[in-house]
Amino acid sequence: YVAGLLSVAEALDLANRLGKVAAELPGAMLHTVLPASQLADLPTKQLHLAAVNCREGKSQLSVSLCGPQEAADKWLARDETAVRLRPAHPWHHPAYATTEAFAASEWPVSRPAAAGAATFISAVQPGACDLLDGGYWRKWLTSPVQFQPALEAAARAIAEGEGGETYVVQIGAHPGLPG
Repeated sequence: YVAGLLSVAEALDLANRLGKVAAELPGAMLHTVLPASQLADLPTKQLHLAAVNCREGKSQLSVSLCGPQEAADKWLARDETAVRLRPAHPWHHPAYATTEAFAASEWPVSRPAAAGAATFISAVQPGACDLLDGGYWRKWLTSPVQFQPALEAAARAIAEGEGGETYVVQIGAHPGLPG
């Protein structure tokens, strides 16, 4: 809504649709710091990369992981630095692509507003994004969030004078969470 890509009604409808999709995939999320070299092994441990939050030194990454509750509990039991996150769903998990609610949902299709509107920079597709449709929301639901590349894309756009004067970095369209 802030970027001018969705009306208030579309933004609320989108959050509702994302919530319905998430309701089909219970699970958990956690935050930890890992060597970058361990990211390739994650799917074999039942947890998937949900977000790369930032670098912690030369080879360490601050990450969010997601997956089944049992897999998250096992990880938390052996990694004393890991912290459970509040969502009761494994956001940005590949299995969302197979949920019934995703297939049944009629996603809004949005393009930027008139010239001078805010530039929308996606955190799952780092760089300026000019179309939000079912394909975009599939990518958003199933791909890791890349915060740093999204912020770097915004910084480049600002430095190069691209787009309007306002840049919006999309870091989430999660529905409201309880608690």
